[in-house]
Amino acid sequence: MPTNLLHSVYKKHITWQQKLRTGVRSSLSVVILNYNRKKDSVELINSLEKQSYRKFETIYVDNASSDGSADKIQRQFPEVKIIRSPKNIGRAGHNLGADTARGEILVFLDADIVLPKDFLSKLASKFKNRKLDAASFFMKDPNGKTYGWEPNYDSKTKESTFGGGMWSIRRKIFEKVGGFNPDIFIYVDEWDYLLRMWNKGYKIFYFPDLIGIHKESPYAYRSVMRGYQVIINFAQLYALYWPMASWGKFLKHHVSESKNIFTQPNLNKWGAVKGFALAGFYFLKAIPKRKVVSQKALKKFIRFYFPRKGDIVVGKWGWK
Repeated sequence: MPTNLLHSVYKKHITWQQKLRTGVRSSLSVVILNYNRKKDSVELINSLEKQSYRKFETIYVDNASSDGSADKIQRQFPEVKIIRSPKNIGRAGHNLGADTARGEILVFLDADIVLPKDFLSKLASKFKNRKLDAASFFMKDPNGKTYGWEPNYDSKTKESTFGGGMWSIRRKIFEKVGGFNPDIFIYVDEWDYLLRMWNKGYKIFYFPDLIGIHKESPYAYRSVMRGYQVIINFAQLYALYWPMASWGKFLKHHVSESKNIFTQPNLNKWGAVKGFALAGFYFLKAIPKRKVVSQKALKKFIRFYFPRKGDIVVGKWGWK
């Protein structure tokens, strides 16, 4: 898909009146993003078929999979709306689904999730509170075979971060903030979105009773992908959003973190080497799009990214 078209999807704002002309209104739009997870996709959609809450539509975005995922879903679940991206565009694939969604609430899921039958019912109930902008969830594997994930969250208010593979937001807010940044392929995409969302004054809250089951699934990307993408994407965040006065604080932290890549076993050393080699290029490429966020948004980012024990609860990294 051409880059200019990707950016048009990223920035596009479609009014509610325009949406009404395209079809019947749904309460929730579940947008599934898939890359080479055919078996997982079937299990996820089967779990959606069993939901006690029925006022939702399912949109399946296939990121140019090579395993026949989209064809399988089309045959087995003809009611599911399928969007086929001609190439893998990473997290921005969610934008393609959101662009056609008719629901008031967007539910973004990666394909390697299974939902309990009362999940959407609980979620719809949460959004009856009109002050709720967005919601983050608890992702776990009850068998302990793969990692669980819990967002960083405020110990008192439950204001939180989110994981790109499992969260929900009001569609009108998603349109105001804009979609996922197509320049951030995968990893760090959540922080990019949070910065833009906080900059516009919106919040996301964590609901630990909204639990998705994370499947034990083969990793869809090459093993070097994570180290590479994390480094070049943080370079882009420096260029895009952070005031120069804050660069020292972040640079000190990231240099320290980068040392761990080369000293700890089983981390993405070759990906990191590639990331460092290209970080400067991606930094300079992002500079023309620079739009520094407000001090309020930056302070919130720092609070959640450099949390103080007892203030922000960090489930994934071992404080809880």
